[in-house]
Amino acid sequence: MTRDMTLVGLPLSSNTLGPIWISMQGIFRTACARVEVAIPPKKEKIYGPGDAIDVYRDLSTIVAVATNSVFIADVYGDHEIFDL
Repeated sequence: MTRDMTLVGLPLSSNTLGPIWISMQGIFRTACARVEVAIPPKKEKIYGPGDAIDVYRDLSTIVAVATNSVFIADVYGDHEIFDL
């Protein structure tokens, strides 16, 4: 029994799938590049001991400009975080 390996009249073989796959890779890479340009990278900052004033200043700025919500995960945070 021979299976008909056609899709919309296009025979599926390595000769036809190779160029299709290469084209799809190009489209995907172009889309990824456009997204990377359109969405700025996230800013990340690590605070060390003695940076409490910097942490408070930066968190205050983030909370002030937030339009929806802010999620803060800090194992050392205390009630002062709610005063921002």
